Amino acid sequence: MILGIDASNIRGGGGITHLSALLRNAQPERFGFERVIIWGGRNTLESLDGKPWLKIVHEPWLDKNILYRSFWQKFILPRRIRNSGASVVFFPGGLIRIAKGPWITMSQNLLPFEPGEIKRYPMGLGRLRLMLLRGQQLAAFRKSRGTIFLSNYARDVVTALMPDFRIRSKIIPHGLERRFFASAARPQRDYNRTTAIKLCYVSFIGEYKHQWNLIRAVRQLRLKGWALELDLVGNPVDPGAIAKVRQAMSEDPGATDYVRIISDVRHRDIHEVYQSADVFVFLSSCETFGQILIEGMAAGVPVLCSRLSSLPEIGQSAVAYTDPLSVGAIASDLEKLLLDKDLRVELSKAAIARAAEFSWETTANLTFEFFQSISGDEYER
Repeated sequence: MILGIDASNIRGGGGITHLSALLRNAQPERFGFERVIIWGGRNTLESLDGKPWLKIVHEPWLDKNILYRSFWQKFILPRRIRNSGASVVFFPGGLIRIAKGPWITMSQNLLPFEPGEIKRYPMGLGRLRLMLLRGQQLAAFRKSRGTIFLSNYARDVVTALMPDFRIRSKIIPHGLERRFFASAARPQRDYNRTTAIKLCYVSFIGEYKHQWNLIRAVRQLRLKGWALELDLVGNPVDPGAIAKVRQAMSEDPGATDYVRIISDVRHRDIHEVYQSADVFVFLSSCETFGQILIEGMAAGVPVLCSRLSSLPEIGQSAVAYTDPLSVGAIASDLEKLLLDKDLRVELSKAAIARAAEFSWETTANLTFEFFQSISGDEYER
């Protein structure tokens, strides 16, 4: 069999991380695939490792804007599939603009399917884009023969909008690179209100990330005497969210002394950020899976996490939870964590153990097993 992969709308971030790790750990021959052909833009393809069974095809149209990429997928991709002899095609970006076929798609973005989260964005092009994306992805799921979801929560949210959903689906979480793992649980010390404590939150600054609530919670605790420092590590993305962060910081003239916004950390170095923190905080209210959460857990750092969306499914009992929408709850739950050394020791050990359950090798095997099942081939391993 031959597997095709349409990477036309995999442009960066988690999409490239997933695709490159998937192919790096794949053993397609085990599942009856003699060749894998991937079509994509230059930046996407440069992130891939060469493999004897992998044919990398650069499509210049996919280096251009969305109109060119959409035209390529709708009118050029069908010819590429026919000429390649692909028996099944994977669309990891979740959009399919061609007729039904032996396609497999993937749900990696939950935001368009959460009406309450969409409302966090002001009326305008941003909100309209999310609503259009929801319609496009639902149409893609209906055109496919199989859909991969990253969590049970994400599958339940999406399929609730598709009462007629009869397509085969499978839950396949992402994996985690070994570089994120601490060799042992982080030793914990007794904290008092004069101890310098470094908090870290890794994520882009966005409407559903709630960094401004953490800034205000940290300020509350500092007013009680806690010597907290906060690193917000990630690119500023949403103008509305950036304004909220600035507003929160403006409420304390001294905020720049204890809050740092760091936007220039390369992904290959991000594991060092987790390992330098005393406590990792993650307050997202909308996550398909929570890749950042398991990265922080792997570092063996005690984690204070949002109790919303898919995060409790991923973190289970290995993290402490809070309400990301309540400044008071964040401050209270963070202080409880700081005061309880035994809890931090327990969470540090549990976090590493839970994160170890996620590996890219397992992800690759489950994914290609699903590809094989959709292809209808009776290949015996």
